[in-house]
Amino acid sequence: MLKTISVIVLALACLIIQSSHADEAYTEKPGTEGDGNHVVGPDYKIDPDLTDLGNPKGKQFEFAMPLANSKIFRGDDATLDRGNKPVRTERKISVYVPAAYKDGTKASILVTHDGPSNLDLVRNALDNLTISKNPARQLPAFIAIGVENGGRDGKDSERGLEYDTMSDRFARFINEELLPAVLSNADIKAAYPDIAITENP
Repeated sequence: MLKTISVIVLALACLIIQSSHADEAYTEKPGTEGDGNHVVGPDYKIDPDLTDLGNPKGKQFEFAMPLANSKIFRGDDATLDRGNKPVRTERKISVYVPAAYKDGTKASILVTHDGPSNLDLVRNALDNLTISKNPARQLPAFIAIGVENGGRDGKDSERGLEYDTMSDRFARFINEELLPAVLSNADIKAAYPDIAITENP
């Protein structure tokens, strides 16, 4: 009986607290000027380090990976709607190795999706910031890799399958297929015979 009375008293206390908050009137003071439209600004300006400042240039490479050669994303998944969302036959790969990279060094990498993405801005940043004397604005000589998606977007698309699948599948594609393709590419190997990527995540 005592427990029942305690529960009823607790319930009544909650109702009283809720009703006191409900009595608070909602007010807003929108002002009298303007029409409600507001532009957030000023407009974005590209940082100078993302522009061509005339510093030594690295080397850019382009090659393609046929989807049919992939063991992970062949473009033939049963989930795909190839009629309405065509799959690419090959994906373009863009690779930029900055001038500051020393052949044989185990480089860090930056992999960007929907390649080549903003590789032009990344390329400029690498050209400018890998030689910066300011330690607060200095980048290591990492290798930038832009990876094109397999095609289209959303449900039942190859791009959706690659980016939206909740598994390690896309990470395995990058690690097991993309990176070896970059390291074994004939043009890249001709320019950098001992090119290497760090194994330290």
